[in-house]
Amino acid sequence: MLKHGNKIFLPLIFLGATPLWAEVGVSTVTQEQITIAAVMVQFQQDTTSGTAGDGTFVLDPDYGIICSDFAMDPPPHDAAYFWDHLRAANIYWDRVSDHAVTIDLDASYLSNHVYTLPHEMSYYHPFDQAFDLTEKLSEFTADVVSVVG
Repeated sequence: MLKHGNKIFLPLIFLGATPLWAEVGVSTVTQEQITIAAVMVQFQQDTTSGTAGDGTFVLDPDYGIICSDFAMDPPPHDAAYFWDHLRAANIYWDRVSDHAVTIDLDASYLSNHVYTLPHEMSYYHPFDQAFDLTEKLSEFTADVVSVVG
């Protein structure tokens, strides 16, 4: 997170179809406006039983993710889908902070491109194994920076 003036710049990375949200705390009652830079990254396709899906974005609008009689988070999970999530997050922050925290949607950036990481999802969070979370998050971050450039 980088704070400049009254703006907080919050990097946001979307993993597969699940956004990784960073928590933003505001210690004063002054109004804060958050600017978000986000990229969509997916993993190498896999078929492991320890993860949901296959590690890639569902970009096909006809791909059915069905749970009972309704679609869960219907595809495509593209940039427009995540802009909708940013708009919803903006409404949430605005309301729960009594208008003290908002997301500057005009200044925020969301890449339209999906970047693919060099490893499967389970590499960054091994299923049913002990691992150093800090080390894996560091590797994940380094890989994101490397593929995005």
